[in-house]
Amino acid sequence: MSGAAVTPSNGIVLASMVAPYTAQVRTIAAVAASSGGSATILDLRKNGVSMYHGAAPRPTVGAGVSGKFSTAPPSDRGVQDGDLLSLIVLTAGGHGNVVATAALEEP
Repeated sequence: MSGAAVTPSNGIVLASMVAPYTAQVRTIAAVAASSGGSATILDLRKNGVSMYHGAAPRPTVGAGVSGKFSTAPPSDRGVQDGDLLSLIVLTAGGHGNVVATAALEEP
């Protein structure tokens, strides 16, 4: 699933989908075309709950930087048929033109 926001704000949903089959999250890729005053952080949620647990690093692009977000797969990668997945802007740091994709693969 992929989505974008020209001027993202905290909590905005970039993309959502209902999982069509049992799978796992392979990767999350994101980019910001313009820099912001503080870090912008994304989150991947399954049925409304973050798939990143504890100190797991969420996709982030730093303050004053444009380009690729640092990414790591979520701590919980498992997805069941019918789960609702949402890519959201957890913290909007003033970056613009944020585009993000979460890719699923069969386990």
